[in-house]
Amino acid sequence: MPFNDDLAEQVHAQSTPVYADTKHDLVRYYQQTYHNGWQTRLANDLAPYADASPRSIQRRFNPDRINRPGTAQEQIQYQELAAQIGPVEYEPPEGGYEVTFVGEIAISRKCYPRAFTIYITGDKAYGFANNPDIMDVFAEYFEGEDVAEGFCGSPDIEVRAA
Repeated sequence: MPFNDDLAEQVHAQSTPVYADTKHDLVRYYQQTYHNGWQTRLANDLAPYADASPRSIQRRFNPDRINRPGTAQEQIQYQELAAQIGPVEYEPPEGGYEVTFVGEIAISRKCYPRAFTIYITGDKAYGFANNPDIMDVFAEYFEGEDVAEGFCGSPDIEVRAA
């Protein structure tokens, strides 16, 4: 498994997934993801769960109806679509993350062995939960300095809830 995929998998395993499982959340997700074509895309994606035509479903998102939560059956349909989409974001653990790195860091095109444990908390933890990047780990280790260029070889990294 590629290193960044392993890092993301470990971070997400320690995080709480957040699903867009209400009408309001789905509308916001589709507006952010698909911009101008969000209504059509949402109606097409929701159609298999609603057993209705996309055109009929699209009426739910007209300006005069968009703020209505919908029937209990419609809410179930939103939850089913949300499960299919998967998490739209992750919440970090309350205390943030404890990240242990053992490997080599590339600095000025040379590789230097390093073994360290850092803590990512607060707003940085939220950003890390939703976009895990090894460069964030290095930035925390080097206290914000842009020193590291990446890693060399196959480092070991372990992510735990702090």
